[in-house]
This record gives sequence, C-alpha cells and structure tokens, in this order.
Amino acid sequence: MQSEDDRIKAWQMAIAKGEEQLNTGNAAVYDDDLMELATQSAIAAMHGDTPIDPDVLP
Repeated sequence: MQSEDDRIKAWQMAIAKGEEQLNTGNAAVYDDDLMELATQSAIAAMHGDTPIDPDVLP
C-alpha cells in the first residue's frame, strides 16, 4: 500500500503532466466517442491479464 505522501506526490505529478499537455495543445476532445473508447478499453483490461494500476484502486 502506498503511503499518503507517495499518493500526494503521484497526484501532483499527474496534475502537472496534464497541465503541461493542455499548455502545449496536446489534449483530446472529451466527447461520446472518447468515452466509449475509454469504457471499452477499461472493460477489456478488467477481463485481461494486465495488472490494475494502483492509481485507480480505492
């Protein structure tokens, strides 16, 4: 289990990465097609052999 400090640091790094992507124009349109793609990808990963990223675990 990650310590709270590690989780905070990972969260801050993810936010910084997202801000950089937005500042450089590297962003995706958040629409129904993107949501469907994300949903299907998540369902496939859930039933596959790929380990779950600890960033998305409760």
